[in-house]
Amino acid sequence: IDAIDNGFDVVEIDVRVTFDGVWVVHHDKQTGRETGTIDNKRRKIERIRYEKEWGYLRARDQNSGQLLNVLPPDFRTLAKAFASIAGLSKKLNIEIKSDASTKELEMLDYLAFKIIGQGRYFFSSLSLRNLERMRDINSQVFLSFIQSPAEQSMRVLKAKLEKGASSDNIYQDNQERIEDIAGFAFRRYKEKRYDSSSGISKLKKALKRNFGLAIDIRQYVGQASRIKSLVSSYGIPVATYTINDHAYHANSLFKIASNSR
Repeated sequence: IDAIDNGFDVVEIDVRVTFDGVWVVHHDKQTGRETGTIDNKRRKIERIRYEKEWGYLRARDQNSGQLLNVLPPDFRTLAKAFASIAGLSKKLNIEIKSDASTKELEMLDYLAFKIIGQGRYFFSSLSLRNLERMRDINSQVFLSFIQSPAEQSMRVLKAKLEKGASSDNIYQDNQERIEDIAGFAFRRYKEKRYDSSSGISKLKKALKRNFGLAIDIRQYVGQASRIKSLVSSYGIPVATYTINDHAYHANSLFKIASNSR
């Protein structure tokens, strides 16, 4: 609602599916940082039974760490809010975080189509398999494949999270899990890129049509001219993102020649 009120054209949300097949709005793999329960136990979203356990969750104030009297929304609730408030020109970017089954993805697309309407939403994911399955489900929807972040971006994020965790009682005993908060296993992390002719050919084979590529700004900024020329030759849109902070992304964009943005 705040994003729409402030004039943004696209609103991005993260969705995961619970153990009993309900799509919910949640970025992290586990509760703890953005949501929590009074016992402070961390629970994996994919293992939570929505009907029995979701009602105990509460959103967490990111400044104070205190739990709020706010129930985190399921996707259906958020979709209804978006559909009723956003104009027809606004779009909802639904980033799929869970490694979901075809049946679960069918339900997600059904809800989005039924509540929001075709053309007013699109899907994005770091998982090419998720998007391949979604293409088989919906031949028309736009799909944005998110190329994995640069390794240096991961290091910056990890350092920032560890610094914050050191002063948070909830996380003092869970620092070994700090990588899971970012959604990546850093010790095994390998930067995998698709911003090449062979990479885009693989995406085209998998996603067929109506797709784009989202690239970490740290990867894009040093090779902007090459990447812009490459994606233009294939006729696909490219977007940049960051897992670090908004100011870093904005400053990086200003360093790029305007014809390469």
